[in-house]
Amino acid sequence: MSPTELDETLEALRRRYLASFPEKRASLAAAWQVDRADTTRASLYRLAHRLAGSAGAYGIAEVSHAAARLEQLLLEPAATVDQIEHALGEVDEALACAAPPEPK
Repeated sequence: MSPTELDETLEALRRRYLASFPEKRASLAAAWQVDRADTTRASLYRLAHRLAGSAGAYGIAEVSHAAARLEQLLLEPAATVDQIEHALGEVDEALACAAPPEPK
């Protein structure tokens, strides 16, 4: 594979990853609805952890950092619902800003 072909392949993968952001936003919201009553918040933690890593690997730092902040907050036993919802809102906003515009 030539360097140009590699660049094109990587860019196609990045575009596909970015296109998955609306689905990721919905998954995070659904996980929070399930985990609100669960003090372990395992579902939301797992999604935040994976998002922090994958966004970082694709060079989407704002999403990665917001997801990492949420991930760390979820490990704090004293974290309040308001704090978690604020951090989740930051992740959602970062995803919305990074996602490509939806076709009309």
